[in-house]
Amino acid sequence: MTENANKTCHYGRVLTTSTPFPKNPIIARFFNNIGRSDELGSGVRNLYKYTKMYSNSEPLLFEDDVIKVEIPLGFIASGDKTAISGDKTKNKEISTQEQDILQYIGENGSISNSQACELLNLKPSRIRAIFSTMLDKELIYPIGEKKSRKYIIKTKK
Repeated sequence: MTENANKTCHYGRVLTTSTPFPKNPIIARFFNNIGRSDELGSGVRNLYKYTKMYSNSEPLLFEDDVIKVEIPLGFIASGDKTAISGDKTKNKEISTQEQDILQYIGENGSISNSQACELLNLKPSRIRAIFSTMLDKELIYPIGEKKSRKYIIKTKK
């Protein structure tokens, strides 16, 4: 969330169809003419376009004396299917099975192979493959050895 002082022309939610209004029109035209600024309103259009792509939801922009912008990020906050952990896993899709496992861990603290088999109604070999993929994506972390192994959600450092 961010806030910025604003010269308000209308109050309420800003939509992509809203007409842009610069705080100082003379300075805005000058910088636009010398090629040092983008087209007015392109920032709002880009916010709507890219937020939808990355978090599968829309940003919330409210215009008042202070303009407020809220951008939902990550699969935990908005329920989208994008991982936001390490650099090498950025923007990798998360399957519904992986989401179910992460939700179970979130509710119960950890999950074992047998619990995952019951949860997803899959064979142990398939569960091991899913856990392996999740370990590669750095979504989970193993605790324990062999048959007593459980998995927890990996926390950021």
